[in-house]
Amino acid sequence: MSPDVTPLAITQHAIGLWNEVAAAYDAIERRLGLGTWEGFEEVATHIAALECELQPLLVTITAMRADGTTPAPVLAELWHELDPMVEALARRQKQLERAATAARNTTAARL
Repeated sequence: MSPDVTPLAITQHAIGLWNEVAAAYDAIERRLGLGTWEGFEEVATHIAALECELQPLLVTITAMRADGTTPAPVLAELWHELDPMVEALARRQKQLERAATAARNTTAARL
């Protein structure tokens, strides 16, 4: 059976992947909080895979949103939910990058 490619299914799948990205960011925060570097490679690899899967979905969603038609209310609501999620994760990514860099620099200085 082929995957559901309706706008609703595509958007739901993208939201699910963004939730996985958020969980991966949680894992990074836990490791940084514990000062543990083990497992970062696996988490980074997982995030990269999620981003690869998200890329075409986001292109498709962007095109659907720009096509000028009025989406069904449930789809419009999901898009409304998706926007702040993506923005929050983008901010969080920058914060995690700064925290990881600071942790790395602190560790290097101790050595």
